[in-house]
Amino acid sequence: MKKYFLLCVCLIYVYSLKAQKNADLGIFAGGSYYLGELNPSGHFRSVSPGFGLIYRHNFNPHHSLRWNLVYAEISAKAPSFDYLYDRPRFISSLVDMGLQFEFNFFPFKPYTRFLQQTTYVGGGLGMSVMQKPGGTGYEMVLPFGVGWRLNLNRQWALSVAWEFRKTFFDDIDGVVNLTEPGSWSLIHNNDWYSFAGLIITYNLFNMNRDCPAYWDY
Repeated sequence: MKKYFLLCVCLIYVYSLKAQKNADLGIFAGGSYYLGELNPSGHFRSVSPGFGLIYRHNFNPHHSLRWNLVYAEISAKAPSFDYLYDRPRFISSLVDMGLQFEFNFFPFKPYTRFLQQTTYVGGGLGMSVMQKPGGTGYEMVLPFGVGWRLNLNRQWALSVAWEFRKTFFDDIDGVVNLTEPGSWSLIHNNDWYSFAGLIITYNLFNMNRDCPAYWDY
């Protein structure tokens, strides 16, 4: 699992050298959790640590494109799952890679010296490399989420993010459809995973002045 994470780190670094204009590079640190047959609706139950890298290209104060790479664990092993005495408990590790389009509800200029903040939404397409109870799988996921962003100065910005991953497989937990054991659906499955935490980004360029073509929106 770690070799996939290191490979993606190298790819992000090479890409950023070629396309740094109006770009941010940062880190994510927070928690991850799972929703599925063993945890139908308990958000932030059995939270495990997660961390990763963020690369964002800012098109203008409202629109940006973000590439994320996150390593995390998801599980159903906390004491809050003890009532599931007749169901298996699990712990799985994953590498989540995705490309998301982000929309800021308020104009956000990460390179300005003035204090600015905005809420935002994002969505896109991603892939998960997951070590599940049945073995390692490579699966497509749909990422989406919400957040709040604040620029700390001309180089640094802080975000609070809560993101979800809609999966197209139903065996994260080793359990496939407890209510209808013989059925399976690509769309109608119960397994999701989620991230929540802080994102700190750094402006890869020292923007001494604003670019009129970029900010005249």
